[in-house]
Amino acid sequence: WSQTAKIAPSEVKAGDKFGSAVAISGQVAIIGAPFDNETLGAAYIFTYSTSSGQWVQTAKLTPSAGGIGDNFGIAVDIDNNVAVIGAPGDGGNRGTAYIFTLSGSWSETTKITDPSNTVGDFFGHSVSVSGNTVVIGAYGDNAQATNSGAAYVYSLSGTWSQTAKLMQKSGTANAR
Repeated sequence: WSQTAKIAPSEVKAGDKFGSAVAISGQVAIIGAPFDNETLGAAYIFTYSTSSGQWVQTAKLTPSAGGIGDNFGIAVDIDNNVAVIGAPGDGGNRGTAYIFTLSGSWSETTKITDPSNTVGDFFGHSVSVSGNTVVIGAYGDNAQATNSGAAYVYSLSGTWSQTAKLMQKSGTANAR
């Protein structure tokens, strides 16, 4: 393995934590910067240009509604034209996950909030997308025991809807 590129956003500042989370799908990469703009957060999309042989910033994604401490971009994933970005600090650490889609340009299409609406769930601290399925982690979820954790599965069928809640079998406290 050898380094072929160094990717940096057009407007990086010290402390943005650019690169805290990364994911790639084909020739498109998403890179989180959860402390961009004093912890509101951002995620950057870079596309590999075969003609120039360079990674080019094509979008900077930010949430439609958010606040200081949301940490949007602490978790990112991308699959083809769908990107999911976690903001676990939103709503007093209840957490939120945002889904963006590419249709000409990237736009926010869905905001998924913590289904249990519990302070300290950190819903969105981890995210994953594959096709029409998104999984969102909430390590502070207390469904079985204090901070036992859970993962929520959402599927796209017209709209994104929760199809499962995955939890550990034993429900051990603080397993996160």
